[in-house]
Amino acid sequence: MNQHSKANAKVSVIVPAYNVQNYIEEALISLQQQSFAEFEVLVVDDGSTDGTAEIVRKFCVRDSRFKLLQKPNGGLSSARNHGIRHAKADCIALLDADDRYEPEKLATHVKILEQNDRVGVVYSASKAIREDGGSTFMQLSGKPIYADPLNPYSAKILSDMALMQSFVAALSNRSASLMKR
Repeated sequence: MNQHSKANAKVSVIVPAYNVQNYIEEALISLQQQSFAEFEVLVVDDGSTDGTAEIVRKFCVRDSRFKLLQKPNGGLSSARNHGIRHAKADCIALLDADDRYEPEKLATHVKILEQNDRVGVVYSASKAIREDGGSTFMQLSGKPIYADPLNPYSAKILSDMALMQSFVAALSNRSASLMKR
């Protein structure tokens, strides 16, 4: 088991999960590979009927930052909200169970939030990948503002914006966002 502590978590990563046994392991590995370590992971099993919970439990045993929350199926928003209610950190990050983070994602986003009190939400461009892990031609999150939109240092900053309940749903890729509570 690792030496990380959820008590020192600066970020709560919420991972809603429903029948994602084929994808969830890669998503959770991408969290273990973060250069920034001060986070907790709340995987919300939203009534899965496959092996999703068993895969997540293995991460919980090996890494104290990971926690499995289980609830009856209520849909994606219900699962996210359940995770947010149990979150301990001042910042919330969203990761869909079939997505994964680049290793510097959390470090870059936390640094941006800490450098500017007026910034409440940070998000970055995304790339779509095929089921076999290969690249596609698609890029998500709109027109890049830098030459390399996948570079975590070219994150877009949304400042002076009121964070409303519906705002998170309006982002083009919720797995790319990190926000202050």
